[in-house]
Order: sequence, then C-alpha cells, then structure tokens
Amino acid sequence: MTAQRSPGERTASVHQLKVALVGMKPPVWRRLVVPSDITLGSLHDVIQVTFGWEGMHLHAFEDRSGGRYAPPEDLDAPVFDEEKAALADVLPRTGDRMDYTYDFGDDWLHRITVEAVRPAGPGESESALCTGG
Repeated sequence: MTAQRSPGERTASVHQLKVALVGMKPPVWRRLVVPSDITLGSLHDVIQVTFGWEGMHLHAFEDRSGGRYAPPEDLDAPVFDEEKAALADVLPRTGDRMDYTYDFGDDWLHRITVEAVRPAGPGESESALCTGG
C-alpha cells in the first residue's frame, strides 16, 4: 500500500549546493546537501561550520533581486528574517544563486549555487552533509 499525502504536503527533498568564496585563488568551496526546507538562518550555521568560521561577525544573504535576509536585529536596513525564509522558497530551482556575506569588515563573499534539487534519500531530509570542497 502506498502512503497518501495530504493536499499541500511537500515531498521531502534536498538541495545540493556549491558554496564558493568569491575571488580566492586557489578556489575555496564546499559542496553541501541540505534539506530543502532548511531556513537561511540554519544554512548560515551550516556554512559557519563547514568553512571553519566562528560566528563572531554579522552576516547577510542577498538574492538576485536584491532581497536581503539576516537576523533582523543585526541590520538597520529593511531585511527579511532569515529564520522565516526556507531555502526552497528563496532558491527553488537548479541554477538559482544568491550571495552570503560574512564579516562586514572583511566582506567574505560566498556565492551559493543550487546544483540540484532531488528527492531526499534515507536520512537526508533531517541533516546537512558536506560532500566535497
């Protein structure tokens, strides 16, 4: 028997992302597989761990249309709350991109590119995984 999904219920999926520091030679990047419903706030935590950052500085995400996502208390400019923004809503398709800036003094610019969106394998919809870099 096949389980039925209620209307509007999403099938568990994952995003495969390439997160690359812009302008670095040699290139510095990480390939991540994360649940598609991860918030940008949680993605920030994943990026911090995988790049060895220590979470000591401000950060923000910016999409291609100029929308900014951050902890609202951290920025004066109008921003969307990163804890209320799901990755699948901001970057729904393969090829979509956005930027993540960490440390507004040193401006570590990370380009986030969606390499694939696919159904989650066993256990993939519950955690993040760094698969390369």
